[in-house]
Amino acid sequence: MLANIKFVLITNFRGVLAVGSAFAIRKEFFREIGMYDAGLKIWGGENLELSFKVWLCGGKLVHVACSRIGHITRSQPYLQNNRLDIEMHNYKRVADVWMDKFASYVYDNYPGMKSISVGGLSKQWRQRRRCKPFSWFLDNIWPELFRYKDNSSSTGSIMNTNGGRLCLDNQGHLFSSPLRITVKPCSNDTNTQLFGLTTDGRLRTNLQCMFVKKEVFDLVPYIQNCYEQPQHTFKFTKNGEIIHTSTGYCLTIHGYNIGFEMCRKDNHQKWSLLMIQI
Repeated sequence: MLANIKFVLITNFRGVLAVGSAFAIRKEFFREIGMYDAGLKIWGGENLELSFKVWLCGGKLVHVACSRIGHITRSQPYLQNNRLDIEMHNYKRVADVWMDKFASYVYDNYPGMKSISVGGLSKQWRQRRRCKPFSWFLDNIWPELFRYKDNSSSTGSIMNTNGGRLCLDNQGHLFSSPLRITVKPCSNDTNTQLFGLTTDGRLRTNLQCMFVKKEVFDLVPYIQNCYEQPQHTFKFTKNGEIIHTSTGYCLTIHGYNIGFEMCRKDNHQKWSLLMIQI
């Protein structure tokens, strides 16, 4: 029986971002790229900074297949009262040095960053190394990430107009596996309720795209990694309908349940795009 089993050798595979507490790097290269930014405080953002400059300045970040890592989390009394301030300080330093025009996306999520002083910032080291622009990272390393300011025709929260102020919600799902979309009270939260209709008709969140799955007699909306699911398209109408292109059915709400049904022009199928206030 074993003779019929095929064994596949798993090699290292490319990663996008490192976990700050678990990586290995040649010390010469670590020094060459400036090690960690000495202006970062305590915790948060150091993994982003290191990952960005590794990719943009000539290195590679790979996951080691079948590796085993132990991580003991210590208590963090120094973060109890001002964790958000520390995170925003670090994110601002990383965004302003490495993310070019795309730093505005970070500011959208952390508007309090605008008034924070983070000390001196310099891009001279990056320029001397002739590091690539951040657009290269998005195009080549993380193309799945949604640049909603660049390639969408409509962006915001999608609220049903039936009177309950319920918006489509992705439940903070960050993984590539499929998840059923739900509705929750509109919260103005870009992480969970920001949706965009792309110029090619796909309805998506920051990391996933919507597709419609048949479950018994229902057509149910799901989100999943845009590269792993059926590439379904949608359109918004002037009447507020969201139509699944291939079936011609409209997104419909019943209480807290949503699905696609034959269009009938009632408020259960009327949706409004709310611009998220940032």
